[in-house]
Amino acid sequence: PSAGAKPSAFSMKQDQQEYLCNRPHRAADPVPITLLEPIFAEFMDDCQKYEPTVHDNDFVLQLLEKMASFYPNELARMNTFRQVLQDYGIILNASMVGSTGCTTDRHILSTNGQFVLMIIEGKNEIGSGTAEPFMEAMLYYRKFMEDSKIEMARLRSFIPCIHIIVFGACIGFSGSVFTEKVQSDVLVPIIPLFWHSTDLHMQVMAARTFGALKIAVEKLTKLYSHPIPSLKPEDPYLKCPYPRSYTNSASFIQEFSYDETQILRDRLIFFGETIGDAAGSKICMKFVRHYSPQAHEFCASKGNTPKLIAYNSLPGGWNLVVMDALDIDNDCFPQRPGSYRLLSEISVLDRQPLKETITSLIRELHNHNDGYVHGDLRDTNFVVQDDKHFMLLDFDWAGRIFNGLTVRGMGRRLWRSMTWIC
Repeated sequence: PSAGAKPSAFSMKQDQQEYLCNRPHRAADPVPITLLEPIFAEFMDDCQKYEPTVHDNDFVLQLLEKMASFYPNELARMNTFRQVLQDYGIILNASMVGSTGCTTDRHILSTNGQFVLMIIEGKNEIGSGTAEPFMEAMLYYRKFMEDSKIEMARLRSFIPCIHIIVFGACIGFSGSVFTEKVQSDVLVPIIPLFWHSTDLHMQVMAARTFGALKIAVEKLTKLYSHPIPSLKPEDPYLKCPYPRSYTNSASFIQEFSYDETQILRDRLIFFGETIGDAAGSKICMKFVRHYSPQAHEFCASKGNTPKLIAYNSLPGGWNLVVMDALDIDNDCFPQRPGSYRLLSEISVLDRQPLKETITSLIRELHNHNDGYVHGDLRDTNFVVQDDKHFMLLDFDWAGRIFNGLTVRGMGRRLWRSMTWIC
C-alpha cells in the first residue's frame, strides 16, 4: 500500500476513478457515506453535540502535549500516539493484514477477526515520507477485504471502517465503505494539535471528536459482533441510502422498499413503494440538506405539488422528504395518458396557456403566512400533463422571504424570474 499511496501512482488509478474519494473531484459517488451508514452520520452529530467528560479533556490535553512535540521519525511519533490512545481506552491491533505481510500503523478488528473497523495511518510530519496517509488508509482497507475469506460484495452491508490519519501534529478522520468500489469521505475538519493554551473552543472540539470516536468504535464493534447475512436475488438495490422506513405526521412508522432501478440517484432522489399496503403505494424519497415542508405543503394544497407524506430529520444534517411519486414520461411520443413531462422539453409557444396559472400560484405562495419563495423557478422544476395541469417540484431552496437563502454557487439563479415562460 505504501507504494500505491504515492500521489504519482495513486493519480494513475484515479483516471478510472478506482477509489471514490473525491480526488479528483469527479471521483465521487452521488450518495455520501453518511447516507449509506448511519454510524458515520451519528459520528458527525456527536462531534457537534457530545458533552466531553473529565476523562475526555484529560486525554486531549495529554494528546496535545505529546503530539505537538518533534520526533526523530514516524515510528517514534506513532508509538507515542498509540500509547496515548491506549491510555484513553482504545486498544489497537498490531497484526499483519492477513497473509499480505503488510502492517498498518495499527487497526481494530472485529471480535471474529473477519472485519476491520478502524485503521490508523500516520506520518512524522506534514510532507514527510512519500506515501499520502489518507490514500494509504484506503489501500489498507481494500487489502483487508481482498485478503478476507468472505466474499464482501455478497454481504448485506457496506463494511464501514473509520480511518484516523496522523500527519505531524495534525489529525484527520475519514470513513470508508465498499459498494462496487471503495468509497471514502472525510468526516470532520482536520484538527491541529498545537493550539494556544487559551483556545478553549479548539480543546472542546477535539474532546468532542475523540468522545464521538469512542462511541463510533463501540457501534462498529456491535455491528460486526452479529453475523452479516448474504444478499439474496430478491434483495433491494444495495447502493440506496440506509433508511427503510419513515414516520408520518400521525407518528406512524411506515416501511418501504427501493425500486431496483434508480434513474435519479445522482440527484439523491429515489423511488420505491410502501410495504404492508394491500397494493403498495408508489413513493418518491428525496434526501436533502435544506427543504421547506411549509412551502411544499402549501403548493400541494393547491394541487400543484405531489402530496408531502413525511419530512424526517436524519443524523449528519440530512432530511428525508417522502412524497407521492409522479409518472414522469421523458421518452415516449405521444405522451402516456396521465403522465407528466418536463416543462423544459416543451416549446415556449406551448407554454403560454400555463403562464397565468403558474404566476398565480407563485403569487399566492409569496402571500402565504407572511410570504414564502420557492427559490429556484427554472423550467426544469415544472412538469406538465397533456391537459396542461402542472406540478412544481424541488423545494430545496424554498423558505420565508428575506430569510437569506442565497448560497455560494447558486448566485442569481435562486431568484431568477420566470422569463422562460414568455
